[in-house]
Amino acid sequence: MRLAPIKSRVPLGSSIRVTVYVGEPIEGTLVDIDDECLIISDLGGDEIILEAPAIAMVVRTSPGANGGGDSGARPPAPMPEATDGDGGGPAPPPAPAAAPVVRHVPLPPGSRTVLAALTQQVRAVTLEVPPVVWEVYDSDLDVEFRHRLKRDLVAERNRYEYAVKTKDPDKILQCVAGLRRIADEYRAPDALQIAGRMLWRLGRREEARDLFSDAADVLDDSLSCFDLAMAQRLTGEHEHSPATLRRCIKADSAPFDLPLTALSA
Repeated sequence: MRLAPIKSRVPLGSSIRVTVYVGEPIEGTLVDIDDECLIISDLGGDEIILEAPAIAMVVRTSPGANGGGDSGARPPAPMPEATDGDGGGPAPPPAPAAAPVVRHVPLPPGSRTVLAALTQQVRAVTLEVPPVVWEVYDSDLDVEFRHRLKRDLVAERNRYEYAVKTKDPDKILQCVAGLRRIADEYRAPDALQIAGRMLWRLGRREEARDLFSDAADVLDDSLSCFDLAMAQRLTGEHEHSPATLRRCIKADSAPFDLPLTALSA
């Protein structure tokens, strides 16, 4: 949806109702708007960022705080009290105004195709902590440190795979400790994310969530925030999960931008 016409006609502070392609309509106060997204403060006081492709329609339900005409105009004089036709007392109150008619605008075929593809993408997002992946960013290290990091990671990976094969939780915890050491020694918070996924599969979910939080605070990328959001959702911190999920919407995760926007709206 193009937001430029709304930006020029709806002042900030207006009460609006936003209909999105996926999810329930959102009512609240317009906080900010540009050509790519708008920010609305909902009835609970939370600020929600909606990107233009996720928005189907915006309805202005009341004037903005800074709209409504010339602030220097004199207030209107009070009207005399109305009476009924025979002068026997005040006139009855006027009938309530009819509710505004919401006009249904069908989507064009191209938009329906895009919406169907988005729905499929949203349903394909697995709301679970992903499996262990042995990938650590090392491009900022010199050749010697990069070689040592890869050597230590291979050692921990071999130890972990043997521990899983023999079903030895103590050895898995040793791997977690080894990855903590790697994270500190090489300044590689990705290793904390790997350790968190190990603990998650070991059933120590609160400890895993804490490691995901430490990793996300440093990395602040889509993958680490997604791990944290899923851990919050499944360990009794469900109220924090939507805000964390919105942190996933980053430029480095283009294939997930639209479905995650829909999930977090």
